[in-house]
Amino acid sequence: MPRQPKRAKRKQQQRPACVTAASKQASSKLKFEVCFDDNDHFQPVQPRAAKPSGPINPTSKLRSLLSTPSSVPRQAGAFSDQHSILMVGEGDFSFAMALASRRGTRGLLASSFDSLQQVMDKYPTGKGNLEALRKAEVPVYGGVDATNLGEYPWMQDEAGEPRLFDRVAFNFPHCGGSSDEDLVVNQGLLAGFFQAAAPFLSVGEGKAVVTLRDTSFYQSWDIRAQAKTAGLFLHDSFPFDAELFHTYAPVRTNPAAREAPEAQNATVYLFGKGRKKKAKPGSDSEGKPRKKGKKSKDGES
Repeated sequence: MPRQPKRAKRKQQQRPACVTAASKQASSKLKFEVCFDDNDHFQPVQPRAAKPSGPINPTSKLRSLLSTPSSVPRQAGAFSDQHSILMVGEGDFSFAMALASRRGTRGLLASSFDSLQQVMDKYPTGKGNLEALRKAEVPVYGGVDATNLGEYPWMQDEAGEPRLFDRVAFNFPHCGGSSDEDLVVNQGLLAGFFQAAAPFLSVGEGKAVVTLRDTSFYQSWDIRAQAKTAGLFLHDSFPFDAELFHTYAPVRTNPAAREAPEAQNATVYLFGKGRKKKAKPGSDSEGKPRKKGKKSKDGES
């Protein structure tokens, strides 16, 4: 009987093989996964802890988020992880927490008008927020007057010069009340903030950021006029997106007065030194000449 020709063996598709080995350390009981490729190299994977059986502590989870670095630039409204940021007028520091979890902690400072002890005594979430920010190495300062920033030593650099920030931000400033007298007081608060923040804005990138609710009372403050007293001009404005800051909840410095307003239906204003340059005709939004092209039916190139 003639021999049957041997069938050629199919070349198996090369796939990496993963080997899982249990740690022999009884105290940790961690599993380590090592993946081998076809060139006999391997890439160790970080140890994975067993899932906790009980409920996850939200504070612990947020602390982990605050201290986790990211290689991808992260943007949150008017703020980026590339910016140095000073927050003033914080209540229970929930916005600083939300901002840090969104863009990381690098270059972030947060301050409140209340002393830190008052923050812990006044707001139910104040102590937890402060502890989380401190563990994430975010500097926090209490007893800070947003209209007199120059009086604090930590606002100076090692050479005694003003410490510069890309963003100096004040969320929902309000001295209280809604009478004509209160209107004048709140206008003075805005003007005082802009005048105090202006010397600490970095060249080019520096912006004073204010968030106000969209109501006739807040509009009567005439925020542009108050900014001009400090030589600052409106560079941008857009709706405040509360969805970006899930853990943020506005609070009143006097909680007994009444419930704090919600963060929806508000506008973020960015003011900078010098007037914003307008794009020249035939230029794009960045002021660069548009490339010549055929005109479309509607006459636009």
